[in-house]
Amino acid sequence: MKKLVFISVIFLAYTTNLFSQLPESWNAHYSKIYSVSFSPDGKYILSGCYDGILTIWDVESGEMVKEILAHEDALNASVMTPDGKKIITGSSDQRIKVWDFETGNMISNAPAHGGAVNSIAISPVADEIMSVGNDKTFKIWEISQFKLIMSDVVHASNVYDCVYSPDGENMITVGEDSNIRVLRRSQGQLQATLSDHNDAIQAVKYNYNGRLLVTAGYDKNVKIWDIRTRRNRHSLRGHIEHIYAIDFMPNSNLFATAGDDLYIILWDAVSGDRVHTFATNKPTKAIAFSKDGKMLIFGDEGGNLNLIDTSEFAE
Repeated sequence: MKKLVFISVIFLAYTTNLFSQLPESWNAHYSKIYSVSFSPDGKYILSGCYDGILTIWDVESGEMVKEILAHEDALNASVMTPDGKKIITGSSDQRIKVWDFETGNMISNAPAHGGAVNSIAISPVADEIMSVGNDKTFKIWEISQFKLIMSDVVHASNVYDCVYSPDGENMITVGEDSNIRVLRRSQGQLQATLSDHNDAIQAVKYNYNGRLLVTAGYDKNVKIWDIRTRRNRHSLRGHIEHIYAIDFMPNSNLFATAGDDLYIILWDAVSGDRVHTFATNKPTKAIAFSKDGKMLIFGDEGGNLNLIDTSEFAE
């Protein structure tokens, strides 16, 4: 059985108070990791791979709980429902599948998009998910019966990421056309388009109270938006290659970004300050904070899962 050995960050090099290196990583998959997430109770980690395999890890013991051959192509998104009973996966094979967490059995298998499924977001207030993909659309699905309840074209080309606002009233989609679409959940209607990136946007996240929005992508810029005024509050430079992942520390204005340049940067969304920079061994496509904010898991292109101890930054 594979075992994930969790080790704290060792400061192998310490050049300034804003930079530290990571320890050696450990191999968890045999191919690129495209998705990582924590279960709602924080006890498990889900990791999805380029080869379509979904792996579930026990955080306390570090042991692999389940390994599921979930898709026939890259597994780009994996999330657990708020009750911890189901796992939802999306893939480049254009399908979304629902799995029983306890048994690992498949519950639903739906053709979802006319192209790769790139991202899945769970509503914070309703029994539904949103998915986006390479067919220019967003789609809303009821989880319990897994049926499609809304679909519309929102971008001129591929849609790469999506997120619900914390109150569930708005939805955000971003994609290849470098636009940020603000949508009203009730009818799916477009409320606003935010434009300040000059290349594809790969990732988007709200802060904990829904007042700030962070976007990043191929132009190497991190943009912080005031969602009420719909204005760009900060434009941050720190990465020197494409950015693929963003995650906020829970109940905090600190967030992390990662991509191809072998760095993970921790930022303050209010001030725009760079808080810390961590070195990685390989390009990173997926990151996730634990529920208490004291650790950050990231998966890299070598199939490695890695742990950063972020307890000193947790509020």
